[in-house]
Amino acid sequence: MRHQRPVDARRLPLVFWHGHGQSGKTWETTPDGREGFQTIFVRRGFTVYVIDQPRRGRAAARGTQPTAIAASPDDQSWFGIFRLGVWPNLYPGVAFSRDPDALNQFFRQSVPNTGPYDVTVNTAAVSALFDKIGPGVLVTHSQSGTLGWRTAISNSNIRAVVSYAPGGDFLFPEGEAPSLPFGDRTFTPPTIPLADFLQLTKIPIIACRNPDK
Repeated sequence: MRHQRPVDARRLPLVFWHGHGQSGKTWETTPDGREGFQTIFVRRGFTVYVIDQPRRGRAAARGTQPTAIAASPDDQSWFGIFRLGVWPNLYPGVAFSRDPDALNQFFRQSVPNTGPYDVTVNTAAVSALFDKIGPGVLVTHSQSGTLGWRTAISNSNIRAVVSYAPGGDFLFPEGEAPSLPFGDRTFTPPTIPLADFLQLTKIPIIACRNPDK
């Protein structure tokens, strides 16, 4: 985890949580070398925490559960998952840099899990951070979107959530999840008890579905 606190910091710090296959590097700089959210928000007076979730990135070396990491030449997959285009062509008008070195840096930022992916472990770890630092705002990206909302339910120190392109699933109260078309099948989002869902209605939540458009 990286932590920066400016002089005369604003009251609520920001905690940045990366997405699937990524690490805290996501928030530090863009693949084409531009300034990342980490320093942008420090300059604007916010205390900033940039985390690597358990069993990922710089938090990978102290896991207690083993896993096998198979060779995976998956650059084309990441190209599609992050909606850059249809391999090897970028979408017209996409904000991603057309410099080949930027694409190479983007691929190098992808990292595997060094232990089994565990929702409970990840949410408990981020909740423990908020127990330590006190009230703050949680900023999530992609895979950590659903995890962020689940963490906010259990920890009142999370005073707001900002979700960039929240991947995975939006949470619904039990009995209220719609059945959605998904290719040749249907998909039903996960549900949580109504009392838990109401906890989320008590804090500000901003969700930006497609920040690259």
